Amino acid sequence: MGTNRRRRLQVTLFIAAAALCFSAPDLLAHPVAATARPSPPAPRGDTLFGRHAQVPVAAAASAIPDNFRDERVAGGTDLPQQFQLNTPTSMAFLPDGRILVTEKAGRVRVVKDNLVEPTPALDWSAQVYQIEDAGLIDIAVDPAFASNGYVYLAYTSDNPREGRVSRFTMNGDTIDPSSEVVLLSTIADHDSHMIDSVRFGPDDLLYASDGDSSPFDTATVDSTRAQEPDQTVGKVYRITTSGEGVPSNPFWTGNADDPASKVLALGLRNPFRFTVAPDGTVIVGDVGWNSWEEINRITPGNGNHNYGWPCYEGDDTGSLVQPAFSAFPVCQALLPQGTAAVTAPVYAYDHSVGSAVVGGPIYGGTAFPAQYQGAYFFGDYSVGWLDYWQMDQSGNFVGQPIRFASVANPVDIAVGPDGDLYYVSITKNQIRRIAYGSATTCAPGNYLAQYFSNQTWSGTASVARCEDTVNYNWGLNSPIPGVIPVDHFSVEWTGSQYFTSGASTITSTSDDGMQAWVDGKLVLDNSGDHGAVTKQATVNFASGGFHNVRVAYFDDTGYAVAKLSIVSADKLPVVAITAPALGAQFSSGQQLSVAGSANDPEDGALTGSSLQWNVILHHCPPASAGAADVCHTHPYDSFSGPSGSVVAPDTSGDWVWLEIVLTATDSAGASTSASTTVFPNLCANGQARGQYFTNQSWSGTPAITRCDAAVNFAWGLGGPFGSSPVDHFSVEWHSAQYFPAGRSTVSSTSDDGMQTWVDGTLVVDNGGNHATILKTGTVNFAAAGYHDVLVRYFENTGSAVAKSTTPSSEGCPVGRWRARYFTNQAWSGTPAISRCDATVNFAWGLGGPFGSTPIDHFSVEWHSAQYFPAGTSTVSSTSDDGMQIWVDGTLVVDNGGNHGAILKTGKVSFGVAGYHDVLVRYYENTGSAVARVSVS
Repeated sequence: MGTNRRRRLQVTLFIAAAALCFSAPDLLAHPVAATARPSPPAPRGDTLFGRHAQVPVAAAASAIPDNFRDERVAGGTDLPQQFQLNTPTSMAFLPDGRILVTEKAGRVRVVKDNLVEPTPALDWSAQVYQIEDAGLIDIAVDPAFASNGYVYLAYTSDNPREGRVSRFTMNGDTIDPSSEVVLLSTIADHDSHMIDSVRFGPDDLLYASDGDSSPFDTATVDSTRAQEPDQTVGKVYRITTSGEGVPSNPFWTGNADDPASKVLALGLRNPFRFTVAPDGTVIVGDVGWNSWEEINRITPGNGNHNYGWPCYEGDDTGSLVQPAFSAFPVCQALLPQGTAAVTAPVYAYDHSVGSAVVGGPIYGGTAFPAQYQGAYFFGDYSVGWLDYWQMDQSGNFVGQPIRFASVANPVDIAVGPDGDLYYVSITKNQIRRIAYGSATTCAPGNYLAQYFSNQTWSGTASVARCEDTVNYNWGLNSPIPGVIPVDHFSVEWTGSQYFTSGASTITSTSDDGMQAWVDGKLVLDNSGDHGAVTKQATVNFASGGFHNVRVAYFDDTGYAVAKLSIVSADKLPVVAITAPALGAQFSSGQQLSVAGSANDPEDGALTGSSLQWNVILHHCPPASAGAADVCHTHPYDSFSGPSGSVVAPDTSGDWVWLEIVLTATDSAGASTSASTTVFPNLCANGQARGQYFTNQSWSGTPAITRCDAAVNFAWGLGGPFGSSPVDHFSVEWHSAQYFPAGRSTVSSTSDDGMQTWVDGTLVVDNGGNHATILKTGTVNFAAAGYHDVLVRYFENTGSAVAKSTTPSSEGCPVGRWRARYFTNQAWSGTPAISRCDATVNFAWGLGGPFGSTPIDHFSVEWHSAQYFPAGTSTVSSTSDDGMQIWVDGTLVVDNGGNHGAILKTGKVSFGVAGYHDVLVRYYENTGSAVARVSVS
């Protein structure tokens, strides 16, 4: 089985809201739907924890075989904070059914009866280094746990900085922090590709893996340490439970304490997850670099235990030489020996299919149908799928892997004691499982949904599954085509739902009948045959807790709508970030101060652990057409309290920027988040960092790198390089652009292909070989601020045009005013005039903007993104009659009232230069009309 295989598949990626992911493995991110890119250069890979999460939409998340179901086991941000998981990375099952879950920041959580215990079993965060790929990454349970209580953690230590596999002792729901015994130490001198996994084998030996502890976007000599047996990077290890090497290991030196004596396989880039088969074979998912994701098979005692990285990386025909590393001495010694000196993957897939392989288990259960029994399961974090690969009785792979399911970004996959397939979803912050057959119970926060092919909830349900919410508008369709009829069906949802203390409102919208019970009491009756009707009821509880909810719904004929929501009367905290300032920039290694606050209407000022900071690194490498990721995220740092500091990332390589998120949680478990962004100081905010390539594929070293004031070029039959080349070139622009709150339009005018992404989401696709075409897209932001804009353009032949704009709210360019003119004094109704004004500088006298009528009793609202320099600026209003001016939502000038022309001013101060949201409201009563605004 040494032949490398590849399958080229068509995969559909789905758009989802930005989430704070560990992001991989969410870490989160701003996923983007895959579309045809302007040109097809070679794909580029990245670190596993840095993969961009393509979060499946609900329909895709349920794309599993018939009679299977994908359901929550524990966690989820819809539950109160004490029952949530924060960036879960791995799981392990205890003999009594409890599940241990690791969180990247350094906590071990206990899941009991499908609910996360509020108190961690271990809070090791003070000892864990968690920047980028680092953190608490894996956990294993000793086979003799019932008698010794041992659990094993794989994590990156902060002092000293090293990867560790350590043994701890657990008693009850608590892991003794003083019981640590370090069994394996590995190199962790970079922030990517560090300690990965720990597993037990059938021989009761410990197996562990770590990455090459090297930059993920640059070829450096550090990666070649993966080829050296005595260097603890890029390896799979096999050791005793005392931490000693094993004489049967291929690089045994005679000394059990030597690093080489502990190595089972070398030449791996980031062997993030692996499994040990019953015969001792190790099957590894190795996260790739430029083009390929690998499944490697390690057979103890047989074959070559060198898997080639960084000198080789597998493709569809065998091990492929990696030219970027070929000049390093280690590769110069290895490459002349030919591919026989290394072991090729048993399977590899390219980055049009996925870009972050997650090795999984061999299915040894009996709950799944026969075709899955004995098969190897693995997944891809970045795209969100699971495949299975059948194996024969001798452990050989049969045929090719087969797509099993679309799931929400798995980072750990395991078979549970019940025979179900469990996975850790980093983007949902949940433990989930795929089970076969009908559900009988569901996790707290879920509903057991039973669908009947009659209106009376009678007989045996045709389908029983777990659902997160009751929120359906089936229209004239069946809720489950082919199983449930389009009319005359019924559904019953039962589940344990959390209610905060005080009042909660239950809202039902249904067509036809719906009733809801809480703890057996009918609280809402929306029954009968009727069109969509909404009804509400209120329940009160003295303290927060879970209560039983039952919902019964039936559809007669026509449209089918079934929606139920539970909303607490508890008011959400109000969050504000005061540092860094809006528009702030950073240089490499700079210490950034962060500060913020939150006030809760019930609790007052929130402090301490109620304020949680998450810093997300957005990374945009030179990616390719067809690759699964363009820009992606790394979970960069996290801490709690009103303030802290962050060390800025290196800016000498690819385009990176930081998203800083503050989440405030009140005593009822309700939370609100605010965020700000900080960009590198490579170019001024609003300018675009352009990289110009003398090829169509944005590949190699750019011929020109510069700051462009705007993407606004019409080269005609020429080009940016002068006389040559004038065809077959490409440009990539990155910039931090200001967007106001609300809806904005982004436009692309190009000849030939151009695509525009905002925060990693494809907004305008103007790709292909074509004459000049204008295309637009829209974005919508709840608050004004700076966002990442990536524009990729290529020129084929003929004329060359590349223009991109990011207008202000509702279509006016940044700096201009979106004006709405009303024929009343109250800014109400539909405006009679809507236009873009270059300035607010009008002296209508006894006339007005509408011509002859009206000349009195009108009003105007101007909205704009205006540039303010660093320091203090004066905002001036001259008006007859009333005018008020807000900057970033704060009233700065109040020139209201009926009066003749009056000048009033206000002051604003900003730490850095940049654009800010300005709203002006003016009305005219009678007499002369004057409206002027200026900033100095």
